[in-house]
Amino acid sequence: MVKKILPIVFGLIVFGLGLGASVAWQQMQQAKLDEEEQQTDELVERVPSQPGDVVESVASNPQQTLPIVVRSESLSPEELFRFGEKFKRQEAVLKQQAEQLEEQRTRMKLMSDDIRGAQRELEGIHSQIQDSLREADQLLVKLQVSSQELKTLKQEQETRQQSDKSSQTSVDVAANLERMASIFGSMSPESAAVTLQKHADNGNMELAVQLLANIEKRKAAKVLEQMEDKNLSASLLEATRDYKDPESRNRR
Repeated sequence: MVKKILPIVFGLIVFGLGLGASVAWQQMQQAKLDEEEQQTDELVERVPSQPGDVVESVASNPQQTLPIVVRSESLSPEELFRFGEKFKRQEAVLKQQAEQLEEQRTRMKLMSDDIRGAQRELEGIHSQIQDSLREADQLLVKLQVSSQELKTLKQEQETRQQSDKSSQTSVDVAANLERMASIFGSMSPESAAVTLQKHADNGNMELAVQLLANIEKRKAAKVLEQMEDKNLSASLLEATRDYKDPESRNRR
């Protein structure tokens, strides 16, 4: 589009320069014509007056002193020829000026047509830009909606992953507890009592209760009998009665 507009702007500049030069040339020609007209007027003033003019002037004012009649100088053939040639030159100059004005009018019309064409093209481009902007706005709205949907999906996926992780953790804990309970159940009552005492001393009272609850009741009773700390033994027995394994708590 810039390549199309630049020739038009360049043409306007050239046209302006040409118009200025033409106006200056016309002013020079007009000054020359004015000078020739002045010379022509001087020649016309030298043409003899009509005799009737003098008679009418005297008749209208009888008291007027009669002027001395002086014979006016007549134009020579050379002066008449120059007089005619000046008129011909003036006519030729005027004709040339008229032709130049007509050429300027034609150029201005062509330039005006080019400008109107460029203006229509610019209006078309402006309309295309407006359409593109509207499409861009619509696309931006769609992108924002898609971004929000993607964000929601990501949050849902993270929630599912956390839930799956929690479920997997629960499964792992249950599996580990089952293995530990199996090992604990295979111990002798004395060794099992020592193990419970260590867990309780280390602050793992809940693990001690879980281990005790996941073995047979008779084996659990024997283990409690072997514990030296009877208060701890009583506490473990009471906690075991109300204990529920992790799977039961998840189903609740």
